[in-house]
Amino acid sequence: MTLGEIVNAWLEAFKKNKHLNCVPFQINHHVCYIPNTEAAMMFILCPLLVNGQYWQARIVEYQELAKKVKVWVVFYTREHVEVWAEPINEADIGIATMASLPQLFADFSP
Repeated sequence: MTLGEIVNAWLEAFKKNKHLNCVPFQINHHVCYIPNTEAAMMFILCPLLVNGQYWQARIVEYQELAKKVKVWVVFYTREHVEVWAEPINEADIGIATMASLPQLFADFSP
């Protein structure tokens, strides 16, 4: 699929009010999807040095999308999760570590 086809598909989904219309316009995170389906997951990769404003902004920005598709915050290790686990989970955003990604991809199906 070319970039133009991806953009056109995104625009068509937006017009039909599908799940992609909740994706923030200037997204800089990673989307995993199965072509020709509406199955998608989004991954927010955690930078090593972040503050409370970073996570508060991401939670507000993605909690609506998380009601329609699975959004995952990916931390490097479990130790990095502790401080933000509760507010992230309350927003229906999943928490993963780098080590758990292979299983998430294996379990991903429409």
